[in-house]
Amino acid sequence: MKKSICLFFPFILFACGGNNAETSTENQDSTQLNSDTTGAEIAVLAETELPAKNGFTLYSEPYEVMEELATINSEYNKGQSISIVKTDQEEILMVVKFVNDSETESWYLGIDPVYGGMTSVRLEYMDANKDDVKDELVIWWEQYEGNNGMQSGYESEIMGIVVIDVMNRNEMLNFVYSSHHASYSAGENANTAAPDYHAKMAEDSDWEICSFSHKLTLVNNDFQISDYYREVEGMGECVLRQFQDGTYSFNLTEEKFMLQP
Repeated sequence: MKKSICLFFPFILFACGGNNAETSTENQDSTQLNSDTTGAEIAVLAETELPAKNGFTLYSEPYEVMEELATINSEYNKGQSISIVKTDQEEILMVVKFVNDSETESWYLGIDPVYGGMTSVRLEYMDANKDDVKDELVIWWEQYEGNNGMQSGYESEIMGIVVIDVMNRNEMLNFVYSSHHASYSAGENANTAAPDYHAKMAEDSDWEICSFSHKLTLVNNDFQISDYYREVEGMGECVLRQFQDGTYSFNLTEEKFMLQP
């Protein structure tokens, strides 16, 4: 009997199903995802605005720091440093510290926790609103978890970005640009008693995959998106998010990153 492992992540809907669908692995154009090969994909138009989640809120609950993921000194306020921490509740917070001041500010970033998984963070500043002051904090984050079992297992890796206007305590950008989920289990007639058997390597194993990714880079205070990729196999339903290739600049009127003509 097949063992199914289902997880839920932002912007992707997983529904456990059979393994009758063919595999769909393609680099797509920037117009639309076609529901063509699997019959289980939901077509979505390529988006031209980079979203914010509006999950950036002041955090007032007591917590214990379990891991300090990254720290950076302010480039516009020399007496200020910012850390990204993981708490005892597996929440990811931004902590603002001030030199010669014992008080701190803690802010919830709206990043969904991966319980028991690994989280890595990289920080840098940018001048998103082109005012010649690098006071927007860019938070590149990645989360991973998996179980490399002999007869069944799974792996998931999510990569996202958050941009915070630190001076005004405002979220400018917050989205997942790459998400990979795959689970496997031994096939119905698998020889699991063999000493070298591992379902992940076996040709007759059952797989469920729902993944998408973009290449996202920061260039001259704008974001560039390219190289969209997707892979779907064995899923009953899989919604994939896609952003159109190109350069995204922060629009001061709309207050969002938008695709440039």
